Amino acid sequence: FAGDGLDLAGEILRADAAAAGVEPDAPLLSAESLEVVHEIEIQLIGPASCIFPGGKFVLDASREGGGGYLQEAPDHVPSEPLLGESVYSLYGPVLALGMLYPLSVGAQVYYLKGMPVPSVLLGAMRQVRPTIILTVPLIIEKVYKSVCRTVDADRRLSLMRRRAPWLLDILLGAKLRKMTGGCLKFFGIGGAKLSPEVEAFLHRIHFPYAIGYGLTETAPLVCNACVGRTRVGSIGVPAYGVEVRLDNVDPATGEGEIVARGRNVMLGYYKDPSRTAKAIRQDGWFHTGDLAAMDARGRFYIRGRLNNVIMGATGENIYPEEIEFVINSYPGVGESLVVERGRDLVGLVHMEEGTEHSSLADAAKSILEYVNKRVNKQSALARIEMLTEPFKKTATQKIRRFLYMTPSHA
Repeated sequence: FAGDGLDLAGEILRADAAAAGVEPDAPLLSAESLEVVHEIEIQLIGPASCIFPGGKFVLDASREGGGGYLQEAPDHVPSEPLLGESVYSLYGPVLALGMLYPLSVGAQVYYLKGMPVPSVLLGAMRQVRPTIILTVPLIIEKVYKSVCRTVDADRRLSLMRRRAPWLLDILLGAKLRKMTGGCLKFFGIGGAKLSPEVEAFLHRIHFPYAIGYGLTETAPLVCNACVGRTRVGSIGVPAYGVEVRLDNVDPATGEGEIVARGRNVMLGYYKDPSRTAKAIRQDGWFHTGDLAAMDARGRFYIRGRLNNVIMGATGENIYPEEIEFVINSYPGVGESLVVERGRDLVGLVHMEEGTEHSSLADAAKSILEYVNKRVNKQSALARIEMLTEPFKKTATQKIRRFLYMTPSHA
């Protein structure tokens, strides 16, 4: 598949293992081979520059055997798709969940060469027919928008949406499963918050999606909602072996900062003790910087980043991420950011390529009216600013929000 943009990494590793005299069906990473990793420290070089004991990535796999943390929690990670000739498809450098664990149980790991735009990703899935996929919300959100455009353009499908929406959901569910190869059992979504509208769609069509929440500093999972246990808007319950609670809870809203403690939490930031002390406080609780609420069944619901919250004129918290979901639901909008300009809330918008509109000014006016009809008075936007260039992003496709906080960078 190399010529088609796929690197058969799993097969290459199997060939290397065979050349070294390892049985083809044996786990590629044994407990013995991981023992060395467990005894050293591993540093993740990047924006976070975190230090973990090597065993954190496989969570004491040398003692637990082959999957450690994940094998201790069979209900959280489907074992069948990772065994034998099953396929494990990955987007993003998630070392523990995306490479070490699947290889330790003999799964094949496929990497895409280049950015996983929907057209490339869907083509790869038809060839690979993966059973498990890890991806970011942006991918499935773009697929959803494509589905919506198809329905809008087809008279019969549009009629079905009005008269028999349940039937349309059945058809779209079957189509999406076929598009993803037909063998999918676990579609893991993480790295950013999934649009509630998109998640509601996945829930209706019974798509086998799961939600994972975590950070580099927690290697990576803090909470998860596995297939069949998802609830729209929720990141689920604490991951296996991880303690999670809300800190400094506002009694009026029930919202507080997510803090976590467990074997998965880093030792600290590389050569940065002051930053480490701010992040990991008393009794080893790591402060994530994410605000959330919790329901009666222990499920967490993220509201936004603590440092992104905007204080309204009457003292209420305004979460820009929630307004951005509304903006992004407007037909033709690619991505958006909500920022504060003086006392005004301003939406920065970049349209999808090929979107037809008479002018950017007309598009901005239409988007503004659309959004302000769907948000409360405190969250209403003063104006929309249209960007002609795509937003600058991180390697995991998150918009670099800080670059757009001042007008000169918008």
